[in-house]
Amino acid sequence: MAFIPLNCPNCSGRIEYKEGTILKCPYCQTELLLKQNNVYYVDQTINHYHGTPPPKAAPKPTVSVSIPVRLVLILLLVLGGAIGTYLYYGLSSPQQATKAIQSVRKMPESEVLLSFLRETLGKGSAMPTEEELASLRYLTVERSENDQWQFTYSLTDPFSNERAEKITYITQDKRLNDQRIDQRDFEAFKGLTALNLTNTYEINQADPITLAHMTGLKLRGRLQRIVQRLLRLLRR
Repeated sequence: MAFIPLNCPNCSGRIEYKEGTILKCPYCQTELLLKQNNVYYVDQTINHYHGTPPPKAAPKPTVSVSIPVRLVLILLLVLGGAIGTYLYYGLSSPQQATKAIQSVRKMPESEVLLSFLRETLGKGSAMPTEEELASLRYLTVERSENDQWQFTYSLTDPFSNERAEKITYITQDKRLNDQRIDQRDFEAFKGLTALNLTNTYEINQADPITLAHMTGLKLRGRLQRIVQRLLRLLRR
C-alpha cells in the first residue's frame, strides 16, 4: 500500500503518524483525524503559531543573464567603426562623387551676380555660357564702404602669373545692391583658382556648397574655413 504524506492543513507542517492516537500538529497544535486516507479537522479553531516555522521547500534557482559591461563597450566600438567605415568609403566612392558633381549649380541665380557677369563679359541682356563662367580664374566679392557690391576678378591665374590683371567692378544699381547673393552661385565658376568672399554677411550660408569639381581652386576667406571645418568633422 502506498504511503500518503501527512501535512497540517493549517500551517503545512509535517505530522508524524502514530496509530491509535489523535494526531496533532507540533507547530500550530491543530488536531487531526485520519479517515480513509483523507485529512479532516477535529478542532476547527485557527491556532496562531509563534514558534519556529516548519521548513519550506527551497526555491528553484533562477538563471540570470547579465552581459558584461566590457562586452557591451566592445560591441558598440565595433558597430561605430563599421558605420564610420561605411560612411567614409560611401562618400568617397565614384558614385557619390558623380552625384555631387551632378548637383552642382551650373549658372548663378542671384540677379546681382548675373548683372556683374553680363557687364564684364559683354553679354548685354544674354546669359553667359558655362564656358565663359569657367574662364574666370580669380574672384573676390565684398561690400564697399557705400554698401555696394564690389567684384574683383581676373581671367588669368594669379598664382601662375604674378602680372595677372585684376579688374574691380562696382555695382551702381541701388536695387541690386540691396540684394543678397546665394553662396551656391559660386559653384558655377568651376575654373577658379582663387575665391575670396571676405566674410561678407550678405552672402547667404543656408545651403551647403560643394567645391569638389573645382580641382584648381586654392581656397580663401570664409569658404576656406567652412571646408576646413567639414574636413575636421569627417576625420573625427
